[in-house]
Amino acid sequence: MRLFKSFCLCFYDAALWDNFTAGSLDKLRSAFVKCIKVFFGYAKYYSVTTMLTGLNLQKFDTVIDKCRSNFQCQIHECENRLYNILYICI
Repeated sequence: MRLFKSFCLCFYDAALWDNFTAGSLDKLRSAFVKCIKVFFGYAKYYSVTTMLTGLNLQKFDTVIDKCRSNFQCQIHECENRLYNILYICI
């Protein structure tokens, strides 16, 4: 599980993805599910919900949303630090 989370759940710069089609995102979502099934030995037609629940993993959309949310929090923290620095200097 540690290897899978380290190598397959790292969607670098996912928060910046904005130039894609719905079809390309669907293909990535499908590849995500296929990787989980192959990596953990599930059958092709096994229920995705049951599989994710059993492995205690999140859905693809949740992973992407968390990446975007974390990025926005980092931006706000950076803006606050910059504001504090400028306020102290003035």
